[in-house]
Amino acid sequence: MRLLELQKVETTTELLRILAEVFRTPDPVDSDESMLEETRSERLARYRNSEQCKVSDPDEWAVIHYGRPTAEATGDESTDGVQEF
Repeated sequence: MRLLELQKVETTTELLRILAEVFRTPDPVDSDESMLEETRSERLARYRNSEQCKVSDPDEWAVIHYGRPTAEATGDESTDGVQEF
């Protein structure tokens, strides 16, 4: 009698394992994880087609859309109110 009870428990456990595997829902994809899989060309295309407020690096977006600032532009900036050390 005891042997039949053990077999019943083993069969039930195996059935539950199979059902859990069959009806298992896929793990949700983490958005950060999916971004790690993005290639450089995919990122460039996404930045070209996005608004600046929609991307994670607005400075990179500006470089893609407007180019890098020239040396003259950075040298012409006003230094009023900037304390030198």
